[in-house]
Amino acid sequence: RKFWLRPLGASSVQACPSARKSQPVRLSPCFPPPMSMLLARLLTALVFAFVAQQASASAFLRKANFDEPDFLQDVTILDQLEEALGTSHRRATENRMKILFESLSTIFRALPKNDHGRVNAAAARYALHRLFLTRHGWQMKDLASGGQAWSSSSPVAALGDRLPSSVHDIFEERLGARGFDQHDLAVLAATLENLIHSEVEGRLEAAYKTLGRRLDRKLDESSVLEIIDTYMAGFIEGVDVSTMSREQALDLVREFAQDLPGFTKIQDFARTTLRETAGTLTTMGFLDVTRVVEAISEGWARIVQPQYKLMRDRLLELEDGKGTGRIALSEFHASTVRKGWWQFSETADYLRHVGALDESNPSRPRVIISNYIHTPMNCISSSKYYSVCSADPCENMMAQLEGNVRAPHASPEVIVDVVSEWLSSSTNSSQTLPAALISKLSDVAEQNGGVVPLHGRLFAQWMHFVNPSECSYPHVSNTTSYPDRNEYKRMTGHDHVHADDELIRMYGDGASYEAASETMASGSADGNTGVFASGMGLEESLKETEALLSSTMWDPVEELVDPVHGAAKADERRQASFMRLCLRVIAMVAGVGSMWAMLKESALGTFMNSAKGTEGACQNRFVV
Repeated sequence: RKFWLRPLGASSVQACPSARKSQPVRLSPCFPPPMSMLLARLLTALVFAFVAQQASASAFLRKANFDEPDFLQDVTILDQLEEALGTSHRRATENRMKILFESLSTIFRALPKNDHGRVNAAAARYALHRLFLTRHGWQMKDLASGGQAWSSSSPVAALGDRLPSSVHDIFEERLGARGFDQHDLAVLAATLENLIHSEVEGRLEAAYKTLGRRLDRKLDESSVLEIIDTYMAGFIEGVDVSTMSREQALDLVREFAQDLPGFTKIQDFARTTLRETAGTLTTMGFLDVTRVVEAISEGWARIVQPQYKLMRDRLLELEDGKGTGRIALSEFHASTVRKGWWQFSETADYLRHVGALDESNPSRPRVIISNYIHTPMNCISSSKYYSVCSADPCENMMAQLEGNVRAPHASPEVIVDVVSEWLSSSTNSSQTLPAALISKLSDVAEQNGGVVPLHGRLFAQWMHFVNPSECSYPHVSNTTSYPDRNEYKRMTGHDHVHADDELIRMYGDGASYEAASETMASGSADGNTGVFASGMGLEESLKETEALLSSTMWDPVEELVDPVHGAAKADERRQASFMRLCLRVIAMVAGVGSMWAMLKESALGTFMNSAKGTEGACQNRFVV
């Protein structure tokens, strides 16, 4: 091979110019010109592509500035609301905003955004729904999807009709112009909490009136507890206590304490909250009692969770197979008579309406445990603005994933690592996801341009099969609906539950039940089901998982919370994947070039020693 001598700074077109002794020269083994030009062109193209991509990313980040705003500097929307609702509303909003802003940080950072770094109406609705369900156990009306797409209505609709239309317009105009930033979301959330606070005051005033108490008088602890118990009983029963006499209200409280096991726990929680809120007060005025009742209302998630856990444990006792998260419909109904669990009496048609019935095997319909627990019939729906429902156990996993990824999408590998770690920590043992689940997640990524959208139907469906008893199965939009008992009867002409005598007639003979229960695999009541049910054989659990994944319950239809910007982000990930390939090629070429240079240097050293003193010889790439 030939070697050429090139002075520092000389043109690469020049092959082997003569070196002048007065000029420092770089001595190098060099490629023949055609090969050198080819490599230079390849590296130049890759570098230019990389620089262009980085410039594009930098421009996007400049547009999407996610820095936290100063709450009191960004006052435009607060000024508008103050003008419409008054100074007291603004003060109440500002008092709530900081904690709400912080609570929204993780999900807002991970949601898909527009070019302004803001979320659209669908993503805003989704974020606020999760915020209230996680913080308070409130399923906000007009925020929950109700079986429809998240884009089916605006989150501003949750304000209801108790505010002037000008307030709706303030939020809608801001949302329509550029979308909501995190600050806007916190303002809307605080406004909703203000409305709920006003509703609490109205219900509390009714309890005062019914019990013959004056709002301008301070009360001792026993009188305050009597008012709080009346308030809570009326809320749970869904009645307006202002229409009741004092004796009727107190009878309702006594009836609840005797017949509703969970009511005594609610009373215990109320008394604990009273002591924490009142502090050293010996008597309390109306505003003091209002603060106590508001704290109780915001703590519904803690109040009702033991009752939902009991329900879930009972359902798992009836589980059909290891880790399916499903119960044979016949066993679901039979438990009313044979175990005395009369709450499990909903008809098959109603369960089908609310998406709690798995009919992938028409000859053996099964109740989906997670979907059943979250049906409206299992929520307390007395507020104009929200229903009190079970917390979503999958929310903790979702929040951890969003906190780790900090983006709308993730690779299958990242998701598998995070979910496996979360499951291992929740079960106190090392967990590895089955190959069938990993393969399905890869299919989801392939369908979405190589990445998995975290806020899409297919990922939620995948999580259901990871943990069927805790993560609800996401039906395709507009295939389910959630009517309450009255709406359902108007729609169908039938009751949503079987009559007691009908259930006794169908399942009164318990002999066959005992034989069936011996062979029926019961689920664990500790919450670890799906592929990680405790006490489950690995081979058996994998078979159950594979059977579920291969059934018609795995629906390949994708639906993104934000179809516009969610899809756009997938395109950006494909570009990023190309750039990672470019970088790998550059690194490979650089590595090969480095090894070649070392080999040439070694060979050239030998050559130079033998040719020392001979002018015109090509020399090594070092300054001499």
